[in-house]
Amino acid sequence: MSQCFLLGAGASAGCKNSNSATPPMGDWLFADGWKSGLLKKDEFTELLEEVEKEVGSRRGIGDSRLNSEVFLENLDQNFRQEVENGNNRESNRLQKALSESYYYFYELFRQYVSQYTPGDDNYTSLATHILESDQEARVISLNYDTMFEKAIKHEQSDYHYGGLGRRFYRGPKHKARSISISKVHGSIN
Repeated sequence: MSQCFLLGAGASAGCKNSNSATPPMGDWLFADGWKSGLLKKDEFTELLEEVEKEVGSRRGIGDSRLNSEVFLENLDQNFRQEVENGNNRESNRLQKALSESYYYFYELFRQYVSQYTPGDDNYTSLATHILESDQEARVISLNYDTMFEKAIKHEQSDYHYGGLGRRFYRGPKHKARSISISKVHGSIN
């Protein structure tokens, strides 16, 4: 018999220990980047303009909940509409905003992963539980960050990305056990 664990957005948000900051939930991704100084005008010009339009003012970004999935979906729809209308200038600007969003999310999650120190937290507990179990385990993660992977390494083990019978990353051969992880939404690495 095997076990399957599903890690959602709350897994990283609930991954609190005294040594680490935790990634925000999806509604706070832009506010958090604004407060930390990551969402800067010079690096994310078009993205910041679109976020500002959605929130209503630049000063309000740090305090505003903005559903990142809905925001990006609307941004993509606006881009497609401008392409269809033949408005090259606006479609190019919106395409740039979409491109900047990918880089922004990568940088935001990278910051949190670099600050994360495994220890007395949910990720380390889950890694330990899986490694001590006699049952095969698979983990499905909806998270872009690699905090769980870092916890597995902390426990002196390894992981591999897999799905549909394929492995995309294989750990070192000398590890006795490797935890299978499927990142269905993608990953920052």
